[in-house]
Amino acid sequence: ISVEGNQLTTLDLSNQPHLTDLYYSNNQFTIQVDISNNPLLKRLSTGYQPIGALDLSQSTSLEYLDCTNCGLTTLDVSVNTGLQTLWCGNNSLNTLDVSLNTSLTMFYCQNSGLNTLVLGGSINLNNITGFLVTGNTNLTIHVGSSQRVLDFQTMFVAGTHYDVGTNIVI
Repeated sequence: ISVEGNQLTTLDLSNQPHLTDLYYSNNQFTIQVDISNNPLLKRLSTGYQPIGALDLSQSTSLEYLDCTNCGLTTLDVSVNTGLQTLWCGNNSLNTLDVSLNTSLTMFYCQNSGLNTLVLGGSINLNNITGFLVTGNTNLTIHVGSSQRVLDFQTMFVAGTHYDVGTNIVI
């Protein structure tokens, strides 16, 4: 279902248990659309509206999430282990842990007030094709072992295809 940019304030998905794609960005929602009855959801786009909180606990099949500019202060993606793409920029996230998201290939979380990003030791850094965390002053990125720190610095900090900004600690 795609209802992006339609000035909607409500959307009832309770009778859509087989829903796999939901795109409802750029509407007038002030709370998240209830997706608790949509366990097969693979792609969710809810960006550019002040929903403030996002409950993904029932969305264990999620592969794509765009929650850019939603006024989020926390984001828990720990049960979304198949998540491949995460857009969560322009929020107010202090800490974000994606260490259980071992399928992650694209990560965009610029200008989100991040102080701590936990990638952990399980994500295959070679599979990352997009990575953007600029605009997060005093960001510390936890990547695991000392060898992974070297790998991360080689691939992302010195690389030309990825932008982590200049004021980070690894």
